Amino acid sequence: MKGYKNVEFESIEKDLKRCRELATLIAQEQTRIENFTKTYSRLKRNIDDKINVEVSKSYLQDLIQERDTLVNKYLVAIVNLKQKEKEIIILYYIDNICIKQIASRLDVNERQIVYAKKQALEKLVNQGR
Repeated sequence: MKGYKNVEFESIEKDLKRCRELATLIAQEQTRIENFTKTYSRLKRNIDDKINVEVSKSYLQDLIQERDTLVNKYLVAIVNLKQKEKEIIILYYIDNICIKQIASRLDVNERQIVYAKKQALEKLVNQGR
């Protein structure tokens, strides 16, 4: 049974890390679209560039949809966590904030954040998602 929990833990952590990656990708795509839109409006680029922006917006929507699906999957599970554990999971995996910033925001040291994050993930495993 212990091996099963390790597999579940890795699966949950993988999904949550993907949320974190998606948050980064979404921010990058939004910035790229904003920059292109500013440039496009100033320079009145040709039709090929406009199509490129539409493809990028579609990709951004796909990223947002994937992130939202993963987030919704875990929002139900984290309801049973302690308040501080919820905050850490949301700030780290969904809002893409680094451990140092979370520690500063919650006024605790980084070691406590890492420990609480690990505890929260273990609880998610034990809940069976």
